[in-house]
Amino acid sequence: GDIPVSPLSMFSDNTWDFSSFPCPSGRARVNFDYDNRHGFNAVNASKHWLMIFKALIFYRIPRYSFSGLNRSYGAVPAAKSRFLSLLKFFDKYGLYVQGANDSTPYRTIDELTKETVHGYLKERASAMLRWEFGAAIQYWQKLSRSQMLPLMYAGRGEFVTDEEISVLRQEADQATEAFEPIPLDEYGNIISYSSSMVVEYADDLLWLARTYFPTLIGLGRGAHSIGEGLSCASPEGVAAFRAYTPVQVGGRPWWSIEVLERSHPRDSGEYLSYAQVASNVQALFDCAITIIFATTGMRRSELWYLKANCTRTD
Repeated sequence: GDIPVSPLSMFSDNTWDFSSFPCPSGRARVNFDYDNRHGFNAVNASKHWLMIFKALIFYRIPRYSFSGLNRSYGAVPAAKSRFLSLLKFFDKYGLYVQGANDSTPYRTIDELTKETVHGYLKERASAMLRWEFGAAIQYWQKLSRSQMLPLMYAGRGEFVTDEEISVLRQEADQATEAFEPIPLDEYGNIISYSSSMVVEYADDLLWLARTYFPTLIGLGRGAHSIGEGLSCASPEGVAAFRAYTPVQVGGRPWWSIEVLERSHPRDSGEYLSYAQVASNVQALFDCAITIIFATTGMRRSELWYLKANCTRTD
């Protein structure tokens, strides 16, 4: 049977719509039916290409992620861009191309040598493209080893190692052009703002995150809750919000979140905008990350490997 990837889309659809989930960058959609930058349409090129392409992106969806690191629906479209490099690779070596009927054998990646894969990787035009392709192969290998893919699409060989991908990522980071330095006064204002957000409002924002956790990470079809917490759209969620007292500024809550009234003729009652809740929680994450960047000099790739509760106060 088909698999729901969101409340609005199924795995077999050529467009996956995640607009029912909070997304800082706006509406999150993944469209497969278009002419990509490599000059072909994945929907029309090969059904096997499309199935592998979709399967890799599927495990980037927060609800189905087996790593626990994929938490944003807004990042799913970016995964599509990364895995698109695999289809160009398939095209060059004639991999996973079906014949006249479904029973016709096709070449798989396991018919290639590691040297062939590395040769193709080294031909990429930039350090970022080399890391992008290598990371896509690495992810495919991990899904294959974990038996998360159908056998017909699972690779059995090891074409890249974690150490090799780490080197490629370092080279990509080092090749990235640095932004122009931020003027000292502006830099100070950014740090001051981030610090005040964390010191003064972190308790309120963490309460939002913990209370409305199910809504923030998204609900699937027929699901009523995920983990602990309440929905922004439920009477219980509204009641909890009314009962909570955040930091007051001038006699009013410091945040702009308000209880809203449904206006649809077939629906009634009160609710909270999950976009408002999500954007406030995201602001805390942004400020915390800014402080870490400013006080440690970490790169993005280094920050990525930090674990919860890994810090201490001296």
